[in-house]
Amino acid sequence: MQAFDSVNRNRIIECLTEYEVPNKLITITGLTIQNVTAKVKIGNYYSIELKIVTGVKQGDPLSATLFSILIDDIIKQLEIKGNISTRLKQCSANADNILLIARTTHALTDTCQKLIGTSSQVGLTINEHKTKYLRCTKKQCRMDGIDITNSHFEQVKPFKYFGSYVNGNN
Repeated sequence: MQAFDSVNRNRIIECLTEYEVPNKLITITGLTIQNVTAKVKIGNYYSIELKIVTGVKQGDPLSATLFSILIDDIIKQLEIKGNISTRLKQCSANADNILLIARTTHALTDTCQKLIGTSSQVGLTINEHKTKYLRCTKKQCRMDGIDITNSHFEQVKPFKYFGSYVNGNN
């Protein structure tokens, strides 16, 4: 299941309210994402009507914005505070890709646990097979993964992130 397909629609409406979006726009948005049905067409035959209860429409220009608002809400709950020199952890997100940066394993584990818990409340899960762990250090260390909340994340040396290669030395 893809991320856009699984988000909790009620939480999207709640986020819009928290962001003080005008009620008229919230109502219109709600009409486009609630009480949605679909039929599957095979040849000239249609299936029975199916009720779609989660997610936002893929390809709809509004869907990316609604998903981004939901992700922003999740990131705010991670409580990443402080300035760049004192912060133990940082976060960057683009659509359904999230980059966590932490100075310590404890800070990473704590933030990842919060991310997993908060995401699951809105219908999102972390894909264990796509999630990687990169340790940046000049010290020689053995390659170990990291275990967080019943998930094992593979440690990698070089990692391609949005077209750029990152390794533990840069």
